[in-house]
Amino acid sequence: MATWSIPGTVPVEGATAEPRSVRLWRVDFAAPEPLPDAHLDLSTPASAAIEEQRPTAYQYSDFYNTRRKIHMIASWATIPMVIGESIAGQSLYDGNGSESAKSAHGAFTAGLAALFGVNTVTGVWNLWEGRHDPNGKTRRIVHSVLMLGADFGFVAAASLAPDDDEGNFTSDRSAHRNVAIASMAVATASYIYMLVTR
Repeated sequence: MATWSIPGTVPVEGATAEPRSVRLWRVDFAAPEPLPDAHLDLSTPASAAIEEQRPTAYQYSDFYNTRRKIHMIASWATIPMVIGESIAGQSLYDGNGSESAKSAHGAFTAGLAALFGVNTVTGVWNLWEGRHDPNGKTRRIVHSVLMLGADFGFVAAASLAPDDDEGNFTSDRSAHRNVAIASMAVATASYIYMLVTR
């Protein structure tokens, strides 16, 4: 590092016999001072650090995307089925056991069983294919666990369906209703979770 200094002045006699001053300059070429330790990690190139921050691309099959579309369509179709099932089921629970209410309840039950079956197959299949993809893995697992729990709940609700010829009709219908509502709540929560975390 070059440093400049002015050591002093030297008088010079001129024609006027008046003293004048001439400045003398000196340049010191000293070794540069060491830079403060910035604790820089130079072991990883900058390009590699940028690559680490980017999400890893993962290639899915065309069949994966087809299953995903089917899964989404079935999910949308489930909403009105759940509403219809709830209305018909509540009507039967309140004692309005007309033949039309029983038929509607049975139809909605069959429709929900079909839709949940389709979504279970497509969802689990896609979960397995994307098991190595770290992007969104947590949300996929959370959604799958909740929906499989709802599946189990619907199977349990069906097994608890009241029967006029066997058991206590009042206690059976209460258990059936409570398990069905809990299962629908879990399924709805899982559905909303996937929508808000997309």
